[in-house]
Amino acid sequence: MSRMIRLTRRGFLAAFAALGASSLIGCGGGAGMAGPEDSTGPLEKTVMYRLSTKGQRASNAAKANAANKRFATMEAAEAGRAHPGDRAKIVQLDVSPQTWDQLFQNGARLAVDLRSL
Repeated sequence: MSRMIRLTRRGFLAAFAALGASSLIGCGGGAGMAGPEDSTGPLEKTVMYRLSTKGQRASNAAKANAANKRFATMEAAEAGRAHPGDRAKIVQLDVSPQTWDQLFQNGARLAVDLRSL
């Protein structure tokens, strides 16, 4: 007699994970795959700053300001707060030099509002 095998979600995911792991082991774990850094060396990065209200209570003005403004320097970010009570964190973003030059017009601007682009 044939026996019916019941496949549960957990069993399916376990089998799928084992299949994926075995395929990675078979091809060397993906260590030989060439990425953008392998072909030309490390990618150049330029730093810009933004405000973040994540995990904080913040006014609507502070949230909108944090979501849409980008700054060339940390000092510009400090000066570009929505209001004196805005306590959003300043976070660093890595971007390509071309993106930085395009946003800040080769350093002519210290802040850019993404809503006006």
